Amino acid sequence: MRVAVDEDRCIGAGQCELAAPEVFEQDDEGLSRASDPEPAQALWQQVRQAADLCPVQAVLLTGTTGTAPSEQQREAG
Repeated sequence: MRVAVDEDRCIGAGQCELAAPEVFEQDDEGLSRASDPEPAQALWQQVRQAADLCPVQAVLLTGTTGTAPSEQQREAG
């Protein structure tokens, strides 16, 4: 999974940093950025929560179907 923050959309609400502090941080202007653009699989749930909580949908996720491979196997079985 890759994660980024759309700087044009971000309003600095900080919900992403609260949900996944290992992945997001706010800069000097109060806007968020992805400090870890390729988080470990163990953090994916928190990153997805951060994306869901963003009031302006500035958290962008790519390179995943939304579930970790182990979750996909459980869903298929």
